[in-house]
Amino acid sequence: MIQTRGSGILLHITSLPSTYGIGDFGPSAYRFVEALARARQHYWQILPLNPTRCVYANSPYCSPSGFAMNSLLISPDLLVRDGFLEAADLEPVPGFPEGRVVYEAVTWYKERLLSCAYRRFSESAPESGYEAFSAGTGWWLDDHALFVALKDHFHGLEWSRWPAEIRNREAEAIHEMRERLADRIRKEKFIQYLAAWQWSALHRHCTGRGIQIIGDIPIYVAYDSVDVWANPGIVQLDEDLRPTVVAGVPPDMFSATGQLWGNPVYDWPALRERGYDWWVSRVARSGELYDLFRIDHFRAFADYYEVPAGDATAENGTWVDGPGADFFEVLARRFPCFAIVAEDLGANTPAVQGLLDRFDFPGMKILLFAFGEG
Repeated sequence: MIQTRGSGILLHITSLPSTYGIGDFGPSAYRFVEALARARQHYWQILPLNPTRCVYANSPYCSPSGFAMNSLLISPDLLVRDGFLEAADLEPVPGFPEGRVVYEAVTWYKERLLSCAYRRFSESAPESGYEAFSAGTGWWLDDHALFVALKDHFHGLEWSRWPAEIRNREAEAIHEMRERLADRIRKEKFIQYLAAWQWSALHRHCTGRGIQIIGDIPIYVAYDSVDVWANPGIVQLDEDLRPTVVAGVPPDMFSATGQLWGNPVYDWPALRERGYDWWVSRVARSGELYDLFRIDHFRAFADYYEVPAGDATAENGTWVDGPGADFFEVLARRFPCFAIVAEDLGANTPAVQGLLDRFDFPGMKILLFAFGEG
C-alpha cells in the first residue's frame, strides 16, 4: 500500500549524466538520490528496466524480456570498484555526445566491457553470489539466457524463423542447445547478475535515504521476446505461432488512423485457466525490483483494443473485454500489500473507474493537461 503522501521526480536511469554515453547505476545515480533526499522528496519514478533493442527503437515498452534487466545500465565505474574490471579496461572511451544517447555506440562499448568482465570472472574462483543469484532466479533467468544465446547463434533472427524444433521448444532440441551454448548462456547469466548486484545496492541506498522507487510495468511484451517464445499460450497466436491480432488504440484527436503498436495481445481466457500464472510471476518480479510500480495502459484490464494482424493502420480494430476484477482479485490474494499506480490516462470509462475504486488504486493526472480549456 502507498502509505506516505509525498512528492518526487520522474527521471529514467538513461538520462543521468555519464561519461559512458548513457546514464547507469553508478555514481551519478547516487548523487541524484542525495539530491532528492536534500530536497525532502519521497519518490523516484523511473521507466522500465527491461532490455531494449534497436529494432524497437530502444524502447523499454517493447522489450525482448519482461523479467530481465537492461545491461546498458550497468556502471563501468562500479565494475572497476568491485573488481570485475581494471581501470585500464575502460579505455578507450568513445567520444559520446553529452546531450543524447547513441545506442549503437553505447551497445558496442558496453558489450566490450562486459565481455572483458566475463573473461576475468571465468578465470577466477567460483563466486558464491553469482551461484546464489543463478539458483534463485532460474524461474525466469534460465529461459532468458537461453533465448539471448539462441538469438546470437541464429544471427538475430526472429524466433519464429528458427528451426522448427527450436521454435517449438522440443525437449531434446532445447537440451542439446543448452549444452552447445553453455558458455554464452553463462555469460548472459553473469551479465544479469552484475545488473542485479548494482541495482540492489542502489535500491538499498534509496531506502536508507527515505526514497521509494516507483517502477513501471509495460502492459504488453514484444512478439520477438523470450516471454512469447517460452509461453506462447499467453497470447493469441495461430497454428504457425504468428499473432492473429495485435495491440493498438483507435483513431482519436492525436491520430486519424489510430496507433498500431503491433504487440501480440493476451489470451485472457487461457491465462484465467492458468490462474494468471505468467502475470503473477511478472508482478512478483516487479515487487523484487521496486517499492511500488505503475502499470502501463491500465485500461486494457477493463477492455482493450485489438487490430487484425497485418492491417496497416489501427482503424479496423475492435474493443474486447479484459479480465477485469477477476485478475486483480487473484493478485490481491497472492500479494496482499502490493502497491500499484494505474496509468489511467485518456478516456476513463466506468469500467476502469470501477476497478480503481474497488481496489483503491491511485491513478494519474498530468499537470500539463490542467491548463487547457475547461
